[in-house]
Amino acid sequence: MTLTRNKAIDRIRSSQRRSKLIEQAAVEAAVAWMEDCPLFNAGRALCFPCDAQGHVELDAMSDRARANYFYARSVIGREFATPAVLRLS
Repeated sequence: MTLTRNKAIDRIRSSQRRSKLIEQAAVEAAVAWMEDCPLFNAGRALCFPCDAQGHVELDAMSDRARANYFYARSVIGREFATPAVLRLS
């Protein structure tokens, strides 16, 4: 059975809508989980500049920033969640 062009396009769009709903549900579930997890406390975040591979240039940091960086590295999984590399636009 062959599909007409319009029916094929409708099926693709319907599939795309389902995919977006699934993605949205997954994001909402992840956010709900992080809100309940003490390792993802939004008021306790640390941020350090890094390159695309996630490498931090320690020599370019101030003494205080470097101390905070080493502290955060030492308590990952106990006080802080695993770090994520985010691209800023």
